[in-house]
Amino acid sequence: MSENLIEHARVPELEVLALQQQLNARVRAGLLSGPLLAETGKLDEATTTKQREQEAMDLIALAAIAPQRPADPALHASAQADDEAILDRARAELGHIPDPPSPDQDPKAPSLARVQALARLFHRKWEPGGQAVERLEALLAEAVAPGSLLLADGAFAWPALEAALARLKQAEEVLPQVPADEPERPALVARLIEARARLVAGLHPGAASRPRKPAPTLEAPTVALPAARPRSAPLPAIAAAAPAGAPEPAPRPAGFTPDPERDRRGRELDILGPERRGALLREATARSPADPEVGPLAASLVRTHPEAATPGLIAQLDAYACHELSRDEARLQRVPGAARVGLLKVLGERGGDAAEALLAATAASLLRQHPHAASEVLQSLPDPRRGALSATLVARLGDDDVLQLPRDLLHQLARQLQAAASAEERRQLARLVRLLGRR
Repeated sequence: MSENLIEHARVPELEVLALQQQLNARVRAGLLSGPLLAETGKLDEATTTKQREQEAMDLIALAAIAPQRPADPALHASAQADDEAILDRARAELGHIPDPPSPDQDPKAPSLARVQALARLFHRKWEPGGQAVERLEALLAEAVAPGSLLLADGAFAWPALEAALARLKQAEEVLPQVPADEPERPALVARLIEARARLVAGLHPGAASRPRKPAPTLEAPTVALPAARPRSAPLPAIAAAAPAGAPEPAPRPAGFTPDPERDRRGRELDILGPERRGALLREATARSPADPEVGPLAASLVRTHPEAATPGLIAQLDAYACHELSRDEARLQRVPGAARVGLLKVLGERGGDAAEALLAATAASLLRQHPHAASEVLQSLPDPRRGALSATLVARLGDDDVLQLPRDLLHQLARQLQAAASAEERRQLARLVRLLGRR
């Protein structure tokens, strides 16, 4: 019994005290809700609740949805599912932030505004009404200048006139597709009326030289215009939070855009036998290590035969293939453990966002399968970026994966994240401290 009490007393008091001081500083600055925490160095319920609130704010601040849909329609379903998961997670995290006691100080307001912005972006990107708004804005973006549809001798400039008429006709056909309760609909109707007036001005011979008169009021399209929905409309019901022990889904790397042509080339290479691809890879490498065929060939071999992958083979992956493999944890875990350990050093020397993403994914897969080798894995991370990589590494592990790691390694990870240079590092530090309290 006494041994259990002694073991329980080994909670990292310095880390907890530093965390409590950090949380209280954010409360005093109005960035977290009150009241202040008692700086006891013990991980009590109030501290856990407050750090969960900070984690929720940081996660919402980091959530991002790319504004453009993928160029390949075959990728739309998966991309929409990824965006919807990001939006649902942000809404779920919003439930961990308490409502303000008074409107004078509202720490929740930035997070709420961020979730609302994500919801509007998702609506614009994927929902039919939002796509109609985007299409209509594109059609109305090119304005007709006064007198620009006439030639110098007064004849019609037929190419420009036909193009302007075609855009106006398409805009009038798209407008009924905009939902009646779309907030931007009244402004779009006004712009469509102005586009009609500009078309008339473009056909007037003296419009370019005379002061422009106010645009005549034209009849709006025969569609009922209900009152605009206020911008501050309440959010849909917040979805249930994801299980605490589950690892977060691998994020789509920033700056990584799927390449349909590259994916098609990869499928063609996968059909070839491994011997043929190995010969092609040797030929491409002999021509030049930077030959454009080296990356796709190496990626194809790793994709179809991960059990036979070596650090040298994976080192030949280009940035696109590194991003792909870093998001495919099931295939990465089939790479032999010894090869993954050797790969850590190769990727650390290589550098770059793609290599670091694969490095973090490789380290996480090793820790998940071989927790006894945790110290060797952590020491293999490059020194200059060890803090940021440690945050990425911890984020890829579920709570159960973290709890099976040695206690001294968790303390080492906490010390590396102590500087908390970014919101993600602060969030993972708070998570580590919370899990250490459960050991």
